[in-house]
Amino acid sequence: MRPSPTRLRGPLLCLLLALASTALLPACGQLPRPFQPEGKAVDLKALAARQTLYVLPASGIGSSGGAFAEALANALEAQGLRATTSGDPGNRVVVTRARLDPAGQQAELALVAEVSEPDGTPLASSAGARQVPAAAWDASPREVLTSLANGVAADLAYQLAPAPIEQVALPGFPGARVVVLPISGAPGDGADSLPTALRAELEDRDVPLARDPEPQDLLVAGRVEVQPDGPGAERATITWRLLESSAGDAAGAGDSAATDEGTGREIGRVAQSNRIPAGQLDGRWGQIARQVADYAADGLLDLIEQAASEPR
Repeated sequence: MRPSPTRLRGPLLCLLLALASTALLPACGQLPRPFQPEGKAVDLKALAARQTLYVLPASGIGSSGGAFAEALANALEAQGLRATTSGDPGNRVVVTRARLDPAGQQAELALVAEVSEPDGTPLASSAGARQVPAAAWDASPREVLTSLANGVAADLAYQLAPAPIEQVALPGFPGARVVVLPISGAPGDGADSLPTALRAELEDRDVPLARDPEPQDLLVAGRVEVQPDGPGAERATITWRLLESSAGDAAGAGDSAATDEGTGREIGRVAQSNRIPAGQLDGRWGQIARQVADYAADGLLDLIEQAASEPR
């Protein structure tokens, strides 16, 4: 459950929500890490390792086990998954067991592949068997294994695919999507990184998004203001306005200049303010953009919920 909309969020961020009104921004104390909510750090290296499949050599088919592992890793990559045969302790693990039973001119090749988390939690499995001409196996086991690996990879990829996200309807705004407009006034790469980060945070919350507004949509217009605030310091204020779309916004969707500020009825604002070292935002915003967007997304959703309960 989200905190009350009137509650300021986090010790390192001043957040103001105001429904259909303009309010003064509260002052924040000097902070060592601007806009940094506690406990939000993401270990990107660990995340990448966990998303990689470490394919072990298949047991039961002798020296061909390594060849099958290579074939399966390549097939998994072709399915859009990250796979390797030289793993890391943080990788998900693919264990394969094969058995070749000769029977005259035909041999039955049975195989089981199992995927598990680094801690051993099972995630997916694939099992199958096929008849293989003994002559073909003797002549080119790699070709046979590659063919089998393609089928196994397709089966595993289907099971490992994330479930489709069901985007929820915005309360009080039937059929509406959220359109993040260009950001004005941002130094450094903020004009690019801030809207990108906000779209990502809203998408993580299953909010329906769109690039071009239509009359039923909601718009988010952002503005950054940086002013001197004492020796070697600046005050950065980021204001997000939530607007109802209008015919003018929809008609001018292709003109970025026409949509920077938005022209629809203002629903409310989310404001963030902080005192930072001078010049800190003049280059790449990096994680600051994601931290700002994280809190802004929560505030915008609170505004939408409040607006849904207000008479219109």
